[in-house]
Amino acid sequence: PVTLNRGLYYSTDAGLTWKYASVKDTSTVIDPGSATSVVYNASAGKFFAAMRFHGIYSSSDGINWTRLTTQPGNGLTTVACPSHTSSGCPIYRGELAVVPGRNEMYVWYVDVNETDKGIYKSTNGGTSWTALNETGITSCGDVFGGCGTSQGAYNLELAAVPNGSTSTDLYAGAINLYKCTITTASATCAGTAPNSFMNLTHVYGCSDIAKVHPDQHHLDFQVVGGTSLLYFANDGGIYRALDGYTGLTTGTCGLSNQFDSLNQTLGSMTQFVSFSQHPTDANTILGGTQDNGSPATGTSQTSSS
Repeated sequence: PVTLNRGLYYSTDAGLTWKYASVKDTSTVIDPGSATSVVYNASAGKFFAAMRFHGIYSSSDGINWTRLTTQPGNGLTTVACPSHTSSGCPIYRGELAVVPGRNEMYVWYVDVNETDKGIYKSTNGGTSWTALNETGITSCGDVFGGCGTSQGAYNLELAAVPNGSTSTDLYAGAINLYKCTITTASATCAGTAPNSFMNLTHVYGCSDIAKVHPDQHHLDFQVVGGTSLLYFANDGGIYRALDGYTGLTTGTCGLSNQFDSLNQTLGSMTQFVSFSQHPTDANTILGGTQDNGSPATGTSQTSSS
Protein backbone atom coordinates (compact mmCIF):
# COMPACT_ATOMS: atom_id res chain seq x y z
CA PRO A 1 0.00 0.00 0.00
CA VAL A 2 1.07 3.58 -0.61
CA THR A 3 0.94 4.22 3.15
CA LEU A 4 4.10 2.10 3.53
CA ASN A 5 6.08 4.93 1.91
CA ARG A 6 4.88 7.54 4.41
CA GLY A 7 6.90 8.56 7.43
CA LEU A 8 10.25 10.08 8.31
CA TYR A 9 13.44 9.68 6.27
CA TYR A 10 17.05 10.62 6.97
CA SER A 11 20.21 11.01 4.91
CA THR A 12 23.84 10.66 6.01
CA ASP A 13 25.35 11.66 2.66
CA ALA A 14 23.98 15.16 2.04
CA GLY A 15 20.80 13.90 0.44
CA LEU A 16 22.29 11.50 -2.12
CA THR A 17 20.45 8.59 -0.53
CA TRP A 18 17.67 8.32 2.02
CA LYS A 19 16.69 5.72 4.60
CA TYR A 20 13.48 5.13 6.49
CA ALA A 21 13.70 6.27 10.11
CA SER A 22 12.64 4.16 13.07
CA VAL A 23 9.62 5.73 14.83
CA LYS A 24 8.49 3.92 17.97
CA ASP A 25 6.07 4.06 20.84
CA THR A 26 8.42 2.74 23.53
CA SER A 27 9.59 -0.45 21.75
CA THR A 28 6.79 -0.79 19.18
CA VAL A 29 7.24 0.59 15.67
CA ILE A 30 4.24 2.72 14.73
CA ASP A 31 2.23 2.18 11.57
CA PRO A 32 3.55 4.20 8.61
CA GLY A 33 1.91 7.61 8.37
CA SER A 34 2.40 11.19 7.27
CA ALA A 35 4.78 13.54 9.04
CA THR A 36 3.17 16.97 8.61
CA SER A 37 5.95 19.05 10.18
CA VAL A 38 9.59 18.53 11.23
CA VAL A 39 11.81 21.05 13.04
CA TYR A 40 15.18 21.07 14.75
CA ASN A 41 15.46 22.63 18.20
CA ALA A 42 19.18 23.35 18.46
CA SER A 43 18.98 24.46 22.10
CA ALA A 44 17.37 21.15 23.07
CA GLY A 45 19.62 19.19 20.69
CA LYS A 46 16.66 17.34 19.17
CA PHE A 47 14.46 17.05 16.12
CA PHE A 48 10.69 17.14 16.61
CA ALA A 49 7.99 15.84 14.27
CA ALA A 50 4.20 15.89 14.15
CA MET A 51 2.94 12.45 13.06
CA ARG A 52 -0.60 12.12 11.73
CA PHE A 53 -2.88 10.02 13.99
CA HIS A 54 0.00 9.45 16.43
CA GLY A 55 1.30 12.61 18.13
CA ILE A 56 4.56 14.50 18.62
CA TYR A 57 7.88 12.62 18.44
CA SER A 58 11.51 13.58 19.06
CA SER A 59 14.93 12.35 18.02
CA SER A 60 18.49 13.28 18.91
CA ASP A 61 19.92 11.88 15.66
CA GLY A 62 17.07 12.00 13.11
CA ILE A 63 17.27 8.21 12.83
CA ASN A 64 15.55 6.91 15.96
CA TRP A 65 12.35 8.62 17.05
CA THR A 66 10.28 8.20 20.19
CA ARG A 67 6.92 9.49 21.32
CA LEU A 68 7.04 12.40 23.74
CA THR A 69 5.98 11.32 27.21
CA THR A 70 3.97 14.51 27.63
CA GLN A 71 1.93 15.47 24.59
CA PRO A 72 0.50 18.96 23.99
CA GLY A 73 -3.13 19.04 25.16
CA ASN A 74 -5.16 16.32 26.80
CA GLY A 75 -6.30 14.30 23.79
CA LEU A 76 -3.13 12.67 22.46
CA THR A 77 -3.18 9.76 24.88
CA THR A 78 -1.77 6.33 24.11
CA VAL A 79 -5.34 4.99 24.22
CA ALA A 80 -6.61 7.45 21.60
CA CYS A 81 -3.32 7.36 19.66
CA PRO A 82 -1.92 3.81 19.75
CA SER A 83 1.01 2.56 17.72
CA HIS A 84 -1.38 1.32 15.04
CA THR A 85 -3.08 4.08 13.08
CA SER A 86 -6.35 5.21 14.61
CA SER A 87 -8.47 7.93 12.99
CA GLY A 88 -9.79 8.66 16.47
CA CYS A 89 -6.43 10.17 17.41
CA PRO A 90 -7.08 13.94 17.42
CA ILE A 91 -4.08 15.03 15.36
CA TYR A 92 -4.49 15.05 11.59
CA ARG A 93 -2.23 17.97 10.75
CA GLY A 94 0.23 19.54 13.16
CA GLU A 95 2.66 22.41 12.63
CA LEU A 96 5.78 23.09 14.70
CA ALA A 97 7.92 26.22 15.11
CA VAL A 98 11.10 26.95 17.07
CA VAL A 99 12.54 30.33 18.09
CA PRO A 100 16.13 30.43 16.77
CA GLY A 101 18.69 30.41 19.57
CA ARG A 102 16.19 29.49 22.29
CA ASN A 103 14.69 26.35 23.76
CA GLU A 104 11.26 27.73 22.90
CA MET A 105 8.92 25.72 20.70
CA TYR A 106 5.31 25.89 19.54
CA VAL A 107 2.84 23.43 18.05
CA TRP A 108 -0.61 23.91 16.50
CA TYR A 109 -2.76 20.99 15.39
CA VAL A 110 -6.21 20.02 14.15
CA ASP A 111 -8.08 16.73 14.09
CA VAL A 112 -9.45 14.89 11.06
CA ASN A 113 -12.54 17.13 11.10
CA GLU A 114 -10.32 20.25 11.08
CA THR A 115 -11.33 21.08 14.64
CA ASP A 116 -8.77 23.33 16.31
CA LYS A 117 -7.08 21.39 19.12
CA GLY A 118 -4.97 24.33 20.29
CA ILE A 119 -1.62 26.10 20.11
CA TYR A 120 0.88 25.07 22.77
CA LYS A 121 4.26 26.33 23.97
CA SER A 122 7.20 24.45 25.45
CA THR A 123 10.40 25.92 26.86
CA ASN A 124 11.96 22.63 27.98
CA GLY A 125 12.23 20.51 24.85
CA GLY A 126 8.70 19.13 24.98
CA THR A 127 8.84 17.96 28.61
CA SER A 128 5.79 20.12 29.36
CA TRP A 129 3.37 22.27 27.35
CA THR A 130 1.31 25.39 28.05
CA ALA A 131 -1.82 26.24 26.06
CA LEU A 132 -2.06 29.67 24.42
CA ASN A 133 -5.21 31.77 24.28
CA GLU A 134 -6.66 31.66 20.75
CA THR A 135 -9.61 34.01 21.16
CA GLY A 136 -8.30 36.33 18.43
CA ILE A 137 -8.16 33.38 16.01
CA THR A 138 -11.43 31.66 16.84
CA SER A 139 -13.30 35.00 17.00
CA CYS A 140 -11.35 36.91 14.36
CA GLY A 141 -14.02 39.47 13.50
CA ASP A 142 -14.76 38.41 9.91
CA VAL A 143 -18.51 38.00 9.50
CA PHE A 144 -18.18 36.25 6.13
CA GLY A 145 -15.93 33.44 7.45
CA GLY A 146 -12.22 32.81 7.66
CA CYS A 147 -11.85 32.53 11.44
CA GLY A 148 -10.43 29.50 13.22
CA THR A 149 -9.22 26.38 11.43
CA SER A 150 -12.10 25.56 9.10
CA GLN A 151 -9.51 24.58 6.43
CA GLY A 152 -6.85 23.40 8.84
CA ALA A 153 -6.03 20.25 6.91
CA TYR A 154 -5.22 22.45 3.91
CA ASN A 155 -3.68 25.61 5.39
CA LEU A 156 -2.04 25.66 8.82
CA GLU A 157 1.33 27.25 9.57
CA LEU A 158 3.39 28.70 12.42
CA ALA A 159 6.47 30.93 12.62
CA ALA A 160 8.15 32.02 15.85
CA VAL A 161 10.19 35.20 15.38
CA PRO A 162 12.46 36.45 18.18
CA ASN A 163 11.60 40.00 19.20
CA GLY A 164 14.43 41.24 21.38
CA SER A 165 16.20 38.96 23.85
CA THR A 166 13.10 37.48 25.52
CA SER A 167 9.94 38.28 23.52
CA THR A 168 8.54 36.35 20.54
CA ASP A 169 6.28 37.34 17.66
CA LEU A 170 4.23 34.22 16.98
CA TYR A 171 2.61 34.16 13.53
CA ALA A 172 -0.22 31.71 12.88
CA GLY A 173 -1.33 31.15 9.30
CA ALA A 174 -4.71 29.66 8.43
CA ILE A 175 -7.19 31.32 6.08
CA ASN A 176 -6.05 34.60 7.69
CA LEU A 177 -2.71 35.59 9.14
CA TYR A 178 -2.56 36.17 12.90
CA LYS A 179 0.12 37.56 15.19
CA CYS A 180 0.67 37.57 18.95
CA THR A 181 3.65 39.15 20.70
CA ILE A 182 4.59 36.91 23.63
CA THR A 183 6.42 38.53 26.53
CA THR A 184 7.40 37.56 30.05
CA ALA A 185 4.40 39.51 31.35
CA SER A 186 2.03 38.07 28.72
CA ALA A 187 3.24 34.55 28.08
CA THR A 188 0.06 32.92 26.74
CA CYS A 189 -1.48 35.51 24.36
CA ALA A 190 -4.15 36.24 26.97
CA GLY A 191 -3.51 40.00 27.16
CA THR A 192 -4.65 42.80 24.88
CA ALA A 193 -3.26 43.55 21.43
CA PRO A 194 -0.47 43.14 20.50
CA ASN A 195 -0.16 40.57 23.31
CA SER A 196 -3.15 38.65 21.98
CA PHE A 197 -3.72 37.23 18.52
CA MET A 198 -4.52 39.97 16.00
CA ASN A 199 -6.10 39.28 12.62
CA LEU A 200 -3.58 40.95 10.31
CA THR A 201 -5.46 40.33 7.06
CA HIS A 202 -9.27 40.10 7.52
CA VAL A 203 -9.56 38.58 4.04
CA TYR A 204 -13.32 38.04 4.40
CA GLY A 205 -13.93 41.00 6.70
CA CYS A 206 -12.42 44.19 5.24
CA SER A 207 -10.16 44.98 2.32
CA ASP A 208 -8.38 48.05 3.66
CA ILE A 209 -6.13 46.48 6.33
CA ALA A 210 -4.07 44.29 3.96
CA LYS A 211 -4.43 42.99 0.42
CA VAL A 212 -3.10 39.50 1.07
CA HIS A 213 -4.51 36.35 -0.46
CA PRO A 214 -6.11 33.84 1.94
CA ASP A 215 -5.03 30.26 2.68
CA GLN A 216 -1.51 30.35 4.10
CA HIS A 217 0.85 27.46 3.29
CA HIS A 218 4.25 28.58 4.53
CA LEU A 219 5.80 31.33 6.64
CA ASP A 220 9.49 32.12 6.85
CA PHE A 221 11.60 34.95 8.20
CA GLN A 222 15.04 36.40 8.77
CA VAL A 223 15.98 38.79 11.54
CA VAL A 224 18.34 41.35 10.01
CA GLY A 225 19.77 43.84 12.47
CA GLY A 226 16.78 45.31 14.22
CA THR A 227 14.18 44.28 11.62
CA SER A 228 12.24 41.08 10.94
CA LEU A 229 11.90 40.29 7.24
CA LEU A 230 8.97 37.92 6.63
CA TYR A 231 7.66 35.96 3.66
CA PHE A 232 4.21 34.42 3.31
CA ALA A 233 3.30 31.75 0.74
CA ASN A 234 -0.39 31.19 0.03
CA ASP A 235 -2.90 30.32 -2.66
CA GLY A 236 -2.22 33.68 -4.32
CA GLY A 237 1.58 33.49 -4.46
CA ILE A 238 4.28 35.15 -2.33
CA TYR A 239 3.90 38.20 -0.07
CA ARG A 240 6.46 40.03 2.04
CA ALA A 241 6.72 42.32 5.04
CA LEU A 242 9.95 44.29 5.20
CA ASP A 243 9.73 44.61 8.98
CA GLY A 244 7.17 42.69 10.99
CA TYR A 245 8.16 44.56 14.16
CA THR A 246 6.99 47.94 12.88
CA GLY A 247 4.89 47.06 9.83
CA LEU A 248 2.53 44.35 11.10
CA THR A 249 1.00 45.97 14.15
CA THR A 250 -2.80 46.06 13.92
CA GLY A 251 -5.85 43.85 13.64
CA THR A 252 -8.29 46.74 13.22
CA CYS A 253 -10.19 47.35 10.00
CA GLY A 254 -9.62 50.89 8.74
CA LEU A 255 -5.96 50.77 9.70
CA SER A 256 -3.29 49.10 7.58
CA ASN A 257 -0.45 46.59 7.75
CA GLN A 258 2.59 46.73 5.51
CA PHE A 259 2.52 43.83 3.05
CA ASP A 260 4.08 43.71 -0.42
CA SER A 261 2.93 41.40 -3.20
CA LEU A 262 5.86 39.73 -4.96
CA ASN A 263 3.73 38.21 -7.70
CA GLN A 264 4.25 40.74 -10.47
CA THR A 265 6.78 38.59 -12.34
CA LEU A 266 5.66 35.13 -11.19
CA GLY A 267 3.15 34.77 -14.00
CA SER A 268 -0.46 33.90 -13.42
CA MET A 269 -1.21 32.56 -9.94
CA THR A 270 -4.97 32.50 -10.57
CA GLN A 271 -6.87 29.24 -10.21
CA PHE A 272 -9.89 29.09 -12.51
CA VAL A 273 -12.54 26.70 -11.27
CA SER A 274 -15.06 27.49 -14.03
CA PHE A 275 -15.56 29.73 -17.03
CA SER A 276 -18.24 30.39 -19.61
CA GLN A 277 -18.13 31.35 -23.28
CA HIS A 278 -20.69 33.89 -24.49
CA PRO A 279 -23.24 32.00 -26.65
CA THR A 280 -23.00 34.37 -29.64
CA ASP A 281 -19.87 36.52 -29.09
CA ALA A 282 -16.59 34.60 -29.46
CA ASN A 283 -14.64 37.50 -27.91
CA THR A 284 -16.43 37.38 -24.58
CA ILE A 285 -15.45 34.93 -21.83
CA LEU A 286 -16.42 35.14 -18.15
CA GLY A 287 -14.30 33.27 -15.61
CA GLY A 288 -14.81 32.20 -12.02
CA THR A 289 -11.63 32.04 -9.95
CA GLN A 290 -10.78 30.60 -6.58
CA ASP A 291 -10.93 33.48 -4.05
CA ASN A 292 -10.20 36.09 -6.75
CA GLY A 293 -13.59 37.10 -8.14
CA SER A 294 -14.85 36.82 -11.71
CA PRO A 295 -12.56 38.27 -14.40
CA ALA A 296 -13.89 38.71 -17.91
CA THR A 297 -12.61 39.61 -21.34
CA GLY A 298 -14.31 40.97 -24.41
CA THR A 299 -11.26 40.56 -26.68
CA SER A 300 -10.36 36.89 -26.40
CA GLN A 301 -10.15 36.49 -30.18
CA THR A 302 -8.82 39.91 -31.17
CA SER A 303 -6.08 40.37 -28.54
CA SER A 304 -3.11 38.18 -27.65
CA SER A 305 -2.88 39.55 -24.06
